[in-house]
Amino acid sequence: MSHSTNVPRGRLLLYLDILGFREMTRDGSAAEVYEKLNQCLQAVRNVERNVARFQSIYFSDTILLYQETTGFRLDRFFDLCFAANTVFATLLSSDIPVSGAIAFGPFTVKTERAGSHRVYFGSPLVEAYDTEKNEKWLGVVACPSVADRLTDVRVKAHQDAGAWRRRTDGAHTTLMLNPFEPIARHFSHMRSTGKEPNPNHLELRMPLKALAFIARSAAGLEAKGNFTSSVSSRYQNTLGFARAVLPDGAFEWALSAVDELKPYKTLLAQLFPRKNP
Repeated sequence: MSHSTNVPRGRLLLYLDILGFREMTRDGSAAEVYEKLNQCLQAVRNVERNVARFQSIYFSDTILLYQETTGFRLDRFFDLCFAANTVFATLLSSDIPVSGAIAFGPFTVKTERAGSHRVYFGSPLVEAYDTEKNEKWLGVVACPSVADRLTDVRVKAHQDAGAWRRRTDGAHTTLMLNPFEPIARHFSHMRSTGKEPNPNHLELRMPLKALAFIARSAAGLEAKGNFTSSVSSRYQNTLGFARAVLPDGAFEWALSAVDELKPYKTLLAQLFPRKNP
């Protein structure tokens, strides 16, 4: 499954799409739109301070993080996974839905006219864009150009550790990143120690608030009779993903422990019953 890493000018790239941006700009005031955009940019700036050797580009409803250096490196890939999960959870916790994809390939960053502007182009941007548009959930995936460079052993080991879910499309692999892994880890710690997790813990707060936003959005669409639309399906599929990647009991713990999730406890319990009754 492993591919050669010798790709000329190959860089890792994270593409993030802010969903509903057109409606936001059409229906919201200029101040509201600016505040949403500022939250997006702040989330990216925070990640850039903690994840070295990546640069960001922001325009309209799109956020890009690309690798400064060339060549595929596992540590850079895991750095980008961390960045993707962090931005995802941060934006959803602020009621900003986002979805995205990570790709690898020749990506050119060219400065024109003595630094007056830069030109960005390459296959990973196209692959990430096309992949994200075909996804039916809210989340970030690692495209085949990335996943096919990992050994089966490594893919399985990190899936077992809760980093992602593997999805096989024909001969290729896509990895669905798991932004809810902190919930699983803290819940597992509770099981081993008997100590209840603190929902306001720094690692837990954003994933739990993101989960609450997804639940609130799904419930709101259902209340409007919009339960079968493609938008509603995205939220339902994301809740189903969270239910699948969390260990038995963790989903239920979140519904009971987090005030923002309590109003949706009955609905979610009906949609996603316990794995092992």
